[in-house]
Amino acid sequence: MEAAQALGIDARDEQALRASLIAQGAAPASGPRKNLLFFLMESWSAEPFLYHDPKDFDVLGRLAPTLPGACHFSNFDSAQPGTHPSLEAILFSTPITPLTLGPQGRTPIPWAVPLLLRQAGYRTLFVTSARSGWRELDRVLKTQGFDEVVDASHLKAAYPEAELGIWGVWDSYVFRYLSERLKKPQDKPLFVFVLTATNHPPYDLPPEYQRAKRNQAKWGGERNADTLWLNIDSYHYATDQLGGLVQEVRNGPLRHNTVIAATGDHNVRSFGLYATPERRYLISQVPFVIWDEGLNCGPQRQLPASHRDMFPTLLPLLGVNSGYVQTGRNLLLDPTKQANPALNAPLSVNYYGNARNAQGGWTLGNPASFICSPVDPKRAASCQFDPKSDALARAQLGLLDWNVRAALNRPK
Repeated sequence: MEAAQALGIDARDEQALRASLIAQGAAPASGPRKNLLFFLMESWSAEPFLYHDPKDFDVLGRLAPTLPGACHFSNFDSAQPGTHPSLEAILFSTPITPLTLGPQGRTPIPWAVPLLLRQAGYRTLFVTSARSGWRELDRVLKTQGFDEVVDASHLKAAYPEAELGIWGVWDSYVFRYLSERLKKPQDKPLFVFVLTATNHPPYDLPPEYQRAKRNQAKWGGERNADTLWLNIDSYHYATDQLGGLVQEVRNGPLRHNTVIAATGDHNVRSFGLYATPERRYLISQVPFVIWDEGLNCGPQRQLPASHRDMFPTLLPLLGVNSGYVQTGRNLLLDPTKQANPALNAPLSVNYYGNARNAQGGWTLGNPASFICSPVDPKRAASCQFDPKSDALARAQLGLLDWNVRAALNRPK
């Protein structure tokens, strides 16, 4: 209740507080729904976007020409530092991880994103180039609302020439499968959640991939990892594959009724430790990009944000306005014009206890940990820890944690 008060939430008791955390918007208008294609890209750091040059430092491939028509949120952090924790954070609005490997994963979580979309009339599909037996995803995902789980074994059966590697098949087979699936008639709108895998150590690539020559002097990051250039090649491969599908959809018959979104599960390990103050703000940064017809990107593209803000932004685009946990803010709206400024403060909050505002980043509750981002001597005097931002971030993270415990840990 103290956290609710800090956030300006007026709730008479804990039951009312829990209800206030769940979106209660208007019922969707009748008519056809848009598809949603959501991509969680393995190790898709934001940093390579800073150095991309199509002439001699191509790291984005076919994705680059799609960005002028997209909403690219470039000051954006992952919820967690690992694939499975971020996957759970995104799908189940939980800072607690692992959550679904225990009894909580054996019954549907009422606010799970795929379950909400299935209830809204969507065909829900999880596609990955990895093996879905990892972390029991094959069991958990179907329990939590996915109608289908398509993984490396399914893709190998569909494309016998696909080679099974350490993590699964090459990402190109995921995008090939999606391209073919989207051309088939659909009796329902589609929600497709894609998890890629190729951009992961040991950074192997299919033999037909042509490694691009790059002016290595244009890499502005750290160079300590001996796998740096192999990683940049695998990053380019995965990003180019995504760009190819985005171009196909945006230039095809589905462009008017399909929302596409993409982010990274976490930062790339080999791109650096980000230990120096001037680079610290990059440590958790991943891209978040939305493509949609006639989309108004609003004023928040450079403001701090994180994974918790994605589905409060995407679901309203589909007309789904209720049932989901209000983990964050809608990034397409002006935060200064919202009814509750505290809930719409431009903050990035990790689910493991770090936060950033426009001034810098810190560990929650620890003023001494504050680091300006990026360091600017001209504003050193005004760049400092803000107790109000810290209180808002702690209250938001605390309520998300409490919501999971209060709802899912009740005695049977």
